[in-house]
Amino acid sequence: MAITERHEENITGLHVCVDCAAVIANGDWEQIDDYDKYDIRQGLARTSGGYWVLDCGENEENDIDFSTTPCDCCRRKWAGARHGASILDALFS
Repeated sequence: MAITERHEENITGLHVCVDCAAVIANGDWEQIDDYDKYDIRQGLARTSGGYWVLDCGENEENDIDFSTTPCDCCRRKWAGARHGASILDALFS
């Protein structure tokens, strides 16, 4: 059996929808229905142990007011705002 080396890496430049941003920032699942919760949980689990964070700062330059690009977390294709996000300490092998 081959031994693979694992390393941690930060992934930046991601964009998440408003629902995913609420969950990442505050753990707020209240306004999200069960079907959408599944998609978000799947997206959060894809990170192999990494931690999702919103890219906050004085100049929210990574935010997009309107986009039809799929969310990088839940992968839903709903149009709307996208917020900058990163994954810290994502594990790769």
